[in-house]
Amino acid sequence: MQFSHETSLDLTVVVPVLNEKGNLEPLLNILDRVTSRIGMTREIIIVDGGSRDGTAEEGRRLGAKVHPQEGAGYGAALKTGFKHSRGRWIITMDGDMSHDPSFIESLWQNRHRAEVLICSRYTPFGHAEQGTLRMGLSWILNWVFRMTLALPIKDLSSGYRMYRRSVLEEIEPVGEDFNVLIEILVRLYCLGHSVHEVPFHYHPRLEGVSNARLFRFAVSYLKTLVRLWKLRNSGESSDYDARAFNSMLLPQRYWQRKRYQIIRSMLDPGRRVLDIGCGSSLIIVSLPGSFGVDLAHRKLRCLRGLGPHVATAVLKNLPFSDAEFDQVICSQVIQHIPEEDLSFDEMVRVLKPGGKLIVGTLDYGRIWWPMIEWIYKRVMPGGYRDDHITHFTRETMCREMEIHGVKIDRVEYICGGEMIACGHHDPDRRTPIPTV
Repeated sequence: MQFSHETSLDLTVVVPVLNEKGNLEPLLNILDRVTSRIGMTREIIIVDGGSRDGTAEEGRRLGAKVHPQEGAGYGAALKTGFKHSRGRWIITMDGDMSHDPSFIESLWQNRHRAEVLICSRYTPFGHAEQGTLRMGLSWILNWVFRMTLALPIKDLSSGYRMYRRSVLEEIEPVGEDFNVLIEILVRLYCLGHSVHEVPFHYHPRLEGVSNARLFRFAVSYLKTLVRLWKLRNSGESSDYDARAFNSMLLPQRYWQRKRYQIIRSMLDPGRRVLDIGCGSSLIIVSLPGSFGVDLAHRKLRCLRGLGPHVATAVLKNLPFSDAEFDQVICSQVIQHIPEEDLSFDEMVRVLKPGGKLIVGTLDYGRIWWPMIEWIYKRVMPGGYRDDHITHFTRETMCREMEIHGVKIDRVEYICGGEMIACGHHDPDRRTPIPTV
C-alpha cells in the first residue's frame, strides 16, 4: 500500500467522513485530551468524501489535517488516509461518535500484543447498541466470513482498529467499499501477522444519518468472500499447513495427518531435531525445543510462542554448525527447489554421524501421484500452485540419500503418491549403492 516515507510520529488517527460537521468538534476535542494524557506525538487526518455541510472547513478549523478522498468508496478513503500518514501506528475510526475516541487509550496500552488490534463488539465483554436488523445482519456477515475462511476473529467488520504501519505496507487491498475492512484483516492474517481483539462498546451515532448501506454492498461482500477463500486455501496463506491438518476436506485432512503420523513414528524421542522447510506444520510444533527453517518468513510468524526455534533460511546455506542435529527432517520441500539449488550435502552436513535423515517428496515414478495431481489442480485451483519443478522417483531419491552416506532403513507411502524415506547417516558410505 502507498505510504508517506516519513514516520516521525507515534500515532496517526485516520477518520473518513461524509457530512459529519456536527460530530467533529466533540470527536476531536476528546482525541486531543486522550492523546495529550497518554503523552504521544500524533496527527489527526480527516479524509473527506465530498461533504456539502462544511465538514472539511470544520476539520481545518479544529486543527486536523484534511485531505479530499482520492477515489470512490470507503476503501479509497482508507487508502487516502494511509498515504498521508506519518505515524508508526495508525488508528482508523468513524467520524460519527459511534466509536468512542477515549477508547484509543485501551488500544495504545495493548499495542505490544499484536500487529493489528480490533475494537471488537462480539468478543466477550464487547457490546453494540444497534437496531435489531442491522445487528443481525452484521452478526451473520461476521459468522459467514469467520467460518468460511477459518479465522479465529469474531469482529472482522469493525472499522475501529489500530495497525502497526509497517504491516500495512506489505499489502495492496482491492476492496472499494466496507468490504475492504475484511480484506485488509484477512490479507494481514495470511501473512502471519498477529491480531488481538479488545472488547468494545459500540454506540449509536451522535448526529446525522448513517452512510452504510448493508444490502447495497451485499454483492461486493460476496465477491470478496470468494476472493479471500481462494487466498486462504492457497500456499500464500501462512497457516496453510496447520489449516490443512484440520481441513473440512477429508482427503486433505487425511493426507496431512498421515504424513504427521509417519514422520513422528520415524523420529526418536528426546533427540535434537531440525525441520527444513517446516512451514506452519504441526510436526515441528509437536517437538518442543526443536529448530525449524523456512524460506517464507510469513509462515514462521505463525509459530511465535509455540515452542520451536525458527529462522529464515534456504536449504543450500543452512545457518548451523556441522553435526549439530541428531535428526533432520526435510518433508515436502525438495520438489519445490530447482536442481541447482538442491543440496543433500547441507542436510547431511548438519547431521551427526549415526543420526537420522527423513526426506519426503512426491513419487513421479508411479501412476498414483500424477493422477492425484491432475485431479487436485482442477478441484482446488487456488490451493495448487505449479511449483513442483524437480521430480523424484523412489529410485532417484533413495540414490541421492545413499550417495550422501545415508543408509535407507524405511520407506512409507501416503496413498501411493507421497513417499517418505528414513535412513541413518554414515559418513563412510558416500558411494552409490543399490536402492532398497
